[in-house]
Amino acid sequence: MNRRDFLSGRFAFGKQESAPSSGFGSRGTEAGMMLPPEFSPAMLKAQARQLGLDPDTMSEEEIALAVIKAMNAQRPG
Repeated sequence: MNRRDFLSGRFAFGKQESAPSSGFGSRGTEAGMMLPPEFSPAMLKAQARQLGLDPDTMSEEEIALAVIKAMNAQRPG
């Protein structure tokens, strides 16, 4: 999946592409694989702070899910 497909909503939740291990904790999780590779753990934490969340009390997967949910909420109908 490329960035354009992700941002335009052209992805299937049932299919998972095999992602190479990048060393990031969330990349091995389902939520981590749904995000483009540009989302580093530091960027995810920054996004969580912008959403009013406390990333220090959340797991990486919880942060990734919150960011995905916010991105989907902002996507036009």
